Amino acid sequence: MSHLSILPTLLRDVDLLADVLSDLGQQVHRGGAVEGFAGERVPVLLRLDLAGGPQRANQAKLNARKPPQSTSFSLGWARQLDGCLALVGDLGRIAAASPLQELLSQISHRYALRQALQAAASSGFAGAKFTLEGPVRTGSSEPLAASLPKPQLRS
Repeated sequence: MSHLSILPTLLRDVDLLADVLSDLGQQVHRGGAVEGFAGERVPVLLRLDLAGGPQRANQAKLNARKPPQSTSFSLGWARQLDGCLALVGDLGRIAAASPLQELLSQISHRYALRQALQAAASSGFAGAKFTLEGPVRTGSSEPLAASLPKPQLRS
């Protein structure tokens, strides 16, 4: 039997997190709830529906005696009293079916990068261009290239 875990994070900006998840090719759902064992539900601001992946499907084919298990899982983020976003999900089931640690690492890296770029843009570096190469994980083998937003002229 498993249950939903609620893990505090340092993430605060739900829109920034939604952008990060989209950057990583995830389909983001706003609102709703993450459901756990026996109908346990936790309302969330953002939700991902993750598939179990080919490894889980291959295991089910090899072991036909066991009944097939669900291969889709939800992972979400809910606002905590301190303003931070908490990660919500049945982490035991998700970790067994998908590379959860890698996904969370990519989210953390990309969130920190986008947060730094926002700070740079608001500090007068708007319009700057950059390219990151090397150990930064972007979800693909291509270098990450982007531009900071150009300043808005006010009349």
